[in-house]
Amino acid sequence: VEGYVESAAHGLWVGENVFRSVRGYQLLNPPTSTALGALLSHLKSDGAKREFSPANVNFGLFDPLPETVPKNARSKWRLDQARRTFADFLAVINL
Repeated sequence: VEGYVESAAHGLWVGENVFRSVRGYQLLNPPTSTALGALLSHLKSDGAKREFSPANVNFGLFDPLPETVPKNARSKWRLDQARRTFADFLAVINL
């Protein structure tokens, strides 16, 4: 990844999964509706493996929005969805 925030977030995710692996717990992936999960999903994709270039997170990496979301509400919809799903993710890892 490129950028301090992306690098720090992925470092924390890797650290959590190293701990989980050592303890025999299931490894976790953040939801793809979050910036961390969308970027991780991109990095693991076949397209990134063929033509990889470090990148910052951007909305092009996220899952497509439902067609019912109005143009002027897209950012708020993504933010609300990311907050909900990331809160659920954090609850699983007990943070």
